[in-house]
Amino acid sequence: MSDAAVYLCINSFLQDLQILQSVTVLVKTMNSTFAVQQSPVEDTDPGESVILNCTVQNMSCDGAHSVHWFKQSEESAAGVLYSSGGNSDQCERKTKKGPTNSCVYNLPIDNVSSGQTGTYYCAVAACGQVLFGDGTRIDIKDGVNELYIIYMMAGALLISSVLVLVLALSLCRMKKKYNRLSSELKRQRRASSVTNAAVQEPDEDSLYYAALNIQPSSRRHRVTAKTDCVYSGVQQD
Repeated sequence: MSDAAVYLCINSFLQDLQILQSVTVLVKTMNSTFAVQQSPVEDTDPGESVILNCTVQNMSCDGAHSVHWFKQSEESAAGVLYSSGGNSDQCERKTKKGPTNSCVYNLPIDNVSSGQTGTYYCAVAACGQVLFGDGTRIDIKDGVNELYIIYMMAGALLISSVLVLVLALSLCRMKKKYNRLSSELKRQRRASSVTNAAVQEPDEDSLYYAALNIQPSSRRHRVTAKTDCVYSGVQQD
């Protein structure tokens, strides 16, 4: 019975440990004195945090025990993530003097990314045995967060409303400017028409007549010839 255990083939390089192969040896006549349970799946969004639980039930023996976490993914083989001794603060006892009944161990994972997806196994070594849980698989939810979509749509709607308002104000200003220029052009055309009409059709009442009497400037040039009178029309602007 003392040979019942999990045998691991581990490759160690510096501080990195990589499990190449694992073999579990159990004696058929030996009954397990405790059980290890894990939740099957943890769905999360990118960037969020999750806490993996490992529950050890019906631990009827006293003594030290240890907990180990392993991760297995499609990209790499299983490897040791975290190992620790049992913490009495995480265990509940039926009675103060009785054996430990249930223990819960947690593995927090912050800022989940695609590189952290995979199956996480909890292994508990206690009562002369090593038991593995069924594993908890971390999956990143497909698609975009609905709340993120709502924020994006609200932002797009706000930007569209601002653009429509700016366009409406611009059109209003352009229309006012066009109306002002059109009125000025019409006024200039009317003034030009009136001026041209006044030049082409002079008013008869504005014509004045004058008689000019030119006297000789020198007595030498005085002649007794008959003086002609010339009449000229003058237009008053």
